[in-house]
Amino acid sequence: MLAFASSRDIALIAVTGGGANAQSRHSRGAGLCAHKMSRAAFVLGSVLLSYFRSTVADVEGARCVRDGYNGTCVLSKRCETLILDYRDRSFPPVCGLRGKEPIVCCTDCELVDNIDNIYLTKKYGRLEKINKKSWDACIDNVLNIPSYLCQSSTTFDFDKYWDVKKKCHKINLSLVAPAGGKDAERAEFPFMALLGFGPSAEEAQWLCGGSVLSARYILTAAHCISEPRLGPLKYAALGILKRSDPPEIWQRHTLAQVIPHPDYASPSKYHDIALLKTQKQIQFNVNVVPACLYSGEKKRNIDPSRALALGWGYLGPNTQLADVLQKGDSGGPLILHQSEVGCAKAVFGVTSSGVECDEATAGLYTRVEHYKPWIESIVWP
Repeated sequence: MLAFASSRDIALIAVTGGGANAQSRHSRGAGLCAHKMSRAAFVLGSVLLSYFRSTVADVEGARCVRDGYNGTCVLSKRCETLILDYRDRSFPPVCGLRGKEPIVCCTDCELVDNIDNIYLTKKYGRLEKINKKSWDACIDNVLNIPSYLCQSSTTFDFDKYWDVKKKCHKINLSLVAPAGGKDAERAEFPFMALLGFGPSAEEAQWLCGGSVLSARYILTAAHCISEPRLGPLKYAALGILKRSDPPEIWQRHTLAQVIPHPDYASPSKYHDIALLKTQKQIQFNVNVVPACLYSGEKKRNIDPSRALALGWGYLGPNTQLADVLQKGDSGGPLILHQSEVGCAKAVFGVTSSGVECDEATAGLYTRVEHYKPWIESIVWP
């Protein structure tokens, strides 16, 4: 018969062994409700290595009981409610070890791959990395860029609840209404780039749009990399809403490299997508933050048929370029109305040829999802 340590035993040992280190780790994560398994593993690992000197090496799948609830012995990294247990300093019974990794009694309805990749945040809700470069980079941006502000002051809370029908535990996400205050002020589309042609940034003509993806890369259309009258694309301007914004507002960048898709051949509209590398790192602030790439995953709250094209394009036939950021511009993004990660906008497509006002024509867009492997190999190698 397997002898399981009780939650109380583990908690007591955890407090007396390595508590200071655990507390320092917790304080470094202040501001997020994401208590990562790396922190829990430190406490549990140090406890278990001394507690289980001689035990069954692998008891995965064995039945167990925790606090009167039936469970199954699984690797601790697969039990999502352990994130909340660690937050509340309530540790599960331990079944054994696989190497140095604890096997615990888990009462969850569904197991996850690795709770190190799950973030339960008050600001953005539940976020999960899925080992896809662009998606995981998006989560890192949202979590780690201080200026990534959301307009909503609504927050999220999490608790563990018992599903009576399924007889197992789940994590319940609830919205917490704000108790006053007002929404944060910020640019609505801070990932937008305005692209310029000409002898210098001061004399450039700004004719195409793009989307900031990282601290060095901007996404645009391949047909925007050169202009017959003005020559090659050389500059990018970020953090602006109007072409007439004063110079001190513009964050100008000289391009170090222009990378069209290898299968693009002008004037064809096929594979009309390109990446631009800036000479210097882009400085993120409230007006300049990267966008995300659409994950391609089917989600209940995401409707890919509802999208918005952005840019500083022409307002109609035979008119001047728009001063204020508008809908539709060559190289600019086609974004989803709903956000997939927090409040970060997801780029669904790149405008190849937009829709002009007063014209009954369809816009043409390059679907970003099909080019993600190519994009990821360059932006996140």
